[in-house]
Amino acid sequence: MTATGTLSTNKRARFATDKTPQPSLLTTPSEAAECVAIAALTANGSLQESQRTYFRELFAEFIKLKKNLKNLNDRLITLNQDDYVPRSTKFKFQLHSSARLLEESKAEVDKVEHACNTAVALMQTTICDELKKLVKLDIASVRKALHCPQCCCYCNHTCHR
Repeated sequence: MTATGTLSTNKRARFATDKTPQPSLLTTPSEAAECVAIAALTANGSLQESQRTYFRELFAEFIKLKKNLKNLNDRLITLNQDDYVPRSTKFKFQLHSSARLLEESKAEVDKVEHACNTAVALMQTTICDELKKLVKLDIASVRKALHCPQCCCYCNHTCHR
């Protein structure tokens, strides 16, 4: 009796696309927001160049954290779907038995196959639950980084170091 296990990888498929050029965006929303923030900071003549640079870097970090939070929330919504199986838990497991063994004790082989399939399904649900916990912890850490409880602003605690 032998057992084999392989990961099932979903390879990307290429589709023929039409050759018409797509209109490209001139400015992404985050770039536009950054331009507005930089313009507002530049308009303030009392700020030094180092302060402007600091605020510009802080704003860029804020935008990255907001994008990360949105992606993590989307990932958690996907993980909470009943029929969704994460790619990291998809693998094929087959139990191979010889013809002689099947002839002699088919009932025992069926029992072992059922036990293996049950164990694999349990392992997949356990991994999925752990993934959900990890995403929730990541969301909490991003939210903590976004909101400073000491001054109720989005400063990433840099104003209190």
